[in-house]
Amino acid sequence: MTRFRRLRPSEAQEIGRAYFYLLLAGWHLFVRRGKGTRWIRSGLQVAPEVMEPADELRVKRAAHWVNGAARIPVPWARCLQRCVALCMWMERRGLSPTLRLGVRKQGTGIDAHSWVEINGQVINDHAAVREIFTQFTTGHQVKATDPRGSQQPGARN
Repeated sequence: MTRFRRLRPSEAQEIGRAYFYLLLAGWHLFVRRGKGTRWIRSGLQVAPEVMEPADELRVKRAAHWVNGAARIPVPWARCLQRCVALCMWMERRGLSPTLRLGVRKQGTGIDAHSWVEINGQVINDHAAVREIFTQFTTGHQVKATDPRGSQQPGARN
């Protein structure tokens, strides 16, 4: 907490924003059970976009603040919640993040992990995460819901 008190006002605002997105992501994941969290339900692929150098710096800073906020006051947000929060924040800023999910064999069980990419570049983890975890790929496209909230014919969850 002493580190938090030493932050500049602009940094305190960023960590507050990160904390808000972490809470919102937790609400979507655990209360609504993933409803409305299209990064998990929809294809896991987003069309690539060109990212300006200024945007790249902003994205790295946002990932830094989300990871920092996830440890205040104690570590409480796991990788999926951090990634959903970062995706929400990035999309709000007009970028197209891609949530990646992967697994690896760990002893007698499996270990799962998530991370965020923009233009194929890992932004909230180390680049080697792609080699460590086998990524899930999608075998089908999830159709969007219509404005009335009902699913279109043939849509799968």
